[in-house]
Amino acid sequence: MSTRENLKKKEIWIWGLHSVEAALKAKRPVYELLCIPSRAERFKCFGGRSCSISHIERVVPRDAVHQGVALRTNPSPCVILEDLNPKRGPVLVLDQVVDPYNVGALWRSAAAFQAQAIIFLTQRSVQPGHLKHEGVVAKAASGALEQVPYVSVVNLSRALEELKRLGFFCVGLCETGELLDPNQIFQGLGVALVVGQEGKGLRLLTRQQCDILWKLRVCPEFSTLNVSVAGAIALSQLYGVLR
Repeated sequence: MSTRENLKKKEIWIWGLHSVEAALKAKRPVYELLCIPSRAERFKCFGGRSCSISHIERVVPRDAVHQGVALRTNPSPCVILEDLNPKRGPVLVLDQVVDPYNVGALWRSAAAFQAQAIIFLTQRSVQPGHLKHEGVVAKAASGALEQVPYVSVVNLSRALEELKRLGFFCVGLCETGELLDPNQIFQGLGVALVVGQEGKGLRLLTRQQCDILWKLRVCPEFSTLNVSVAGAIALSQLYGVLR
C-alpha cells in the first residue's frame, strides 16, 4: 500500500462551525474544506470550496448537523500516559463510555474546567480518531478536541496503576461512593477522575483500582445523573479546588 493510501486511511471528516473553525485555528491539515455559498467568504482564507448542501450531506453521516461546513483532515493528536503530570491539572478517565455525544459533552467540560487530558480505552468505547466516531464527538465537543489531548490505553486497570505511579490520586465517580467535601479531600492533589459507562457505571476492577469512590451530593429522591452531567459537575468542583 502506498504512503498516500496509508494517509487516506487516517483521514476523517468533521463538521459544524465551531469544531471546524477550532481545527483550522489549531492548524490541522486541510485535505478538503467544503462550505455552502453563504459560508464561502468565512472560510476562503483556509481554502474553502463552495458547494451545495447535498454535496456536504454526501460526506457526513445522515442527520448530521453540519451547519453548512465540513472538513477532511487528520484525527486529533494523542499523547501518552508518561506525558501527564499531576501538577498540571486533573485527568478525566472514561471507563467504556460508548455514546459519542456523551464523550463530546465530557470533552467540552474537560476544556472548560482545564483538565489536561482524557483517557480512553481502545476497545468497547468511543474512539477518538476513528472514522465513525471523531466527527460526531468533535461536533458535540464544539472545538474542545483542539484544547484537551487524549490518551488511548488497552488496559484501564494498568493505566490507573501507572497514573498512581506518576503521582495521581484516582477518584472514581460512583453512586455507591462517599459524600466528600472536595475542599478537604482533593486540595493539593493531582486528581484522575474516573467515570463509568452509561447505565452500568464503573466496572468492579476499575472501582477496586481507585483510591477513593466519590458520590456527588444530589437530591436523594432523584439521584441518577447522565454520565456527561455527572462528569461536568465533578470537574467543576475540582476546578474550584485545584486551580
